[in-house]
Amino acid sequence: MADRREIAEIARFAIPLTQCQRHRLGLPRKKGIQSFYKRPGYAVFYQDLTHIDLEAFAAPQDTLSEALNRRPTRSLNLPGS
Repeated sequence: MADRREIAEIARFAIPLTQCQRHRLGLPRKKGIQSFYKRPGYAVFYQDLTHIDLEAFAAPQDTLSEALNRRPTRSLNLPGS
């Protein structure tokens, strides 16, 4: 979560999300203005983060970490290699 540790920090980090990003996150639309998605607040993150399945959340992170730490086994034909 971008090195944010407290729920309030995560909520503040989400303030500048664009409408497209809010749409992709599945946030509700604002009443009366159907093209405007609401900004997620503290309560949204508190509810989601306190009920998250940590094992399911960590699995893709472990896979990504392993992929990033893997070294190539052969030359990539780069100049100077």
